[in-house]
Amino acid sequence: MASGTVLSALNSSMIAVALVSFMVDFDSTAVAVSWLASAFYLTSAVAQPVLGRMADRFGARRVFLLGMGVVVISGVLGPLSANVLMLVACRVIQAVGASAAYPAAVSMIRQFGASHGSDVQRALSGIATANFTGAAVGPVLGGFAVWAVGWEALFWVNIPLALFAALGIMKIVPRDEDHERVTFRALVVGSDLLGIALFAGATVLLLLCLMPPLGLLTVALASASVALFVIFLVWEKRTPQPFLNVVMLRGNKTLLSVYARFIGFNLLFYGALFGIPQWLEIVKSLTPAQVGLVMLPLASLGGIMSALFGLWIARIGSRALVLGSTLLAASAAGILLLFTNTAPLWVILVACALFGISYAGTNLGLQSQMYESTDPSMLGVASGLYQSSRSLGGVLSTGLLAVAFTSGVDTAAIQTIAIAMLACSLVLAIANAISVRSRSTGSRLPRAEEVPTSGSA
Repeated sequence: MASGTVLSALNSSMIAVALVSFMVDFDSTAVAVSWLASAFYLTSAVAQPVLGRMADRFGARRVFLLGMGVVVISGVLGPLSANVLMLVACRVIQAVGASAAYPAAVSMIRQFGASHGSDVQRALSGIATANFTGAAVGPVLGGFAVWAVGWEALFWVNIPLALFAALGIMKIVPRDEDHERVTFRALVVGSDLLGIALFAGATVLLLLCLMPPLGLLTVALASASVALFVIFLVWEKRTPQPFLNVVMLRGNKTLLSVYARFIGFNLLFYGALFGIPQWLEIVKSLTPAQVGLVMLPLASLGGIMSALFGLWIARIGSRALVLGSTLLAASAAGILLLFTNTAPLWVILVACALFGISYAGTNLGLQSQMYESTDPSMLGVASGLYQSSRSLGGVLSTGLLAVAFTSGVDTAAIQTIAIAMLACSLVLAIANAISVRSRSTGSRLPRAEEVPTSGSA
C-alpha cells in the first residue's frame, strides 16, 4: 500500500533535478519545461478528490488497482516522447494513476482497521512517512537516475513500484463488497463533469496569472480565475451529486483549516524542493548527481523524523507538532536568505535538513487532524482533497519560482523566494498557534444524511 501512495509524492518531486536536462535535450525553455511539474500538480488537484469519491462509491481496492495500471502505462509511454508536449501528456496520465493511491489507501485503512482492530494511527503514520519519503527522496533518486541513465529513468522507476503495490493489495486486501454498481453512462452523469471542468479551469487560470508578469493580461487571468471559482462554488452547492460538497464542508472549520494550512506549507516545501536544485545546478555548477547528494539531508533526516513523529504524536499532540514544525520551516526560510555565490556547503545542508524535518512533522500532524475531523463514510473524498491541497501548494510554488526566475536563475532570485517563504511561514505559524489555543468543537465532517439537500441551504 505504501509503495503505491509514494508514487504521487515521488513523481511530483523527482522531476526537480531533471528540468535543466529537459531544457537541453529538447532545446526548450524554463517556462515550457515547468509545465512538466505544473501539469502533474493540476491533474492531481482535480483527480484525487474525484478518485476518492469513486473509492467511496465503488470500492477502494478496485480504484487503487486501476490507478496502478494507469501508472504502468505512463511509465511505458513517457520515455517514447519526442517533444515536451508529449512528455506533458504522459505526466498527466501518470498523475491520474498516482492520484488513486492515497485516497483509496486511507479508505482501506479505515475499513481494515474497523474489521480487524488494526492500529489506524500507526497505519496512517506509515502512509505519511511514505508520502514524505517519496517527496523528499525524489530529488536524490532523480539526480542519480538522470546522471546514470537519463531522464527516461524517471518514468521507468514507476513500473516496478506500481506492480509491487498492486500485487501486495491483491494479496492482502479482500475484494470490495457491497459497493454501488452502475452503468458507464450513469457513472458519467453522476461524476459532475461540469464541476470538475470549472475547478480545473479556475486552477489553470490561477497558475497562468502567476507566471512571469503579463501586465493587464495578468489581471484578466486572475479575474477570470476568481469568477470561475465563484461559479464553481455556486454550482457545487446546487448540483445533486457534487464533485466537491461545499454544503458538507461549510460546517467543518477544522477540516477547512487543515486544507488551507497544507496548501501554504506545500508552497514552502516545494518552493525549496524545486528552487534549491535549480540554483545549485546553474549558480553553483553542480551536476544532477551532486545536487542529489546535497539534497540528501532533506530526505534522510525528514524520513527518520517522520517515523519518530509517528511514535510521538499521541504524546505531544498533532497541533503542537504542526506548530513546532512550522517554526522550523520559518528558520529554514531565514537560512535561505544566506544563500550567496560563496555560501559554504554547511549552510545549504542545514537549510535542507530543516525543510525536511519541518515537512515531516507538518504532514503527519495535519493528516491526523484530517482523519480525526472526517466522517468515516467520506474519508475517500476528504483524503483526496487533502492531497489536492498538496498539489495546489505545488502549483503555487511553481508560479512563485516562475516569477522569481523571470530574469534567470541567480542568487538574487533565490533570496526573493526566501523572503516570500519566510512571510508565508510566519503567517502559518500564527494560524497554527491559533489552532492550538482554540480547538474547533465541530470536529467531524457531517454525515451525508445530516447535510441539507441541494438548494435547501
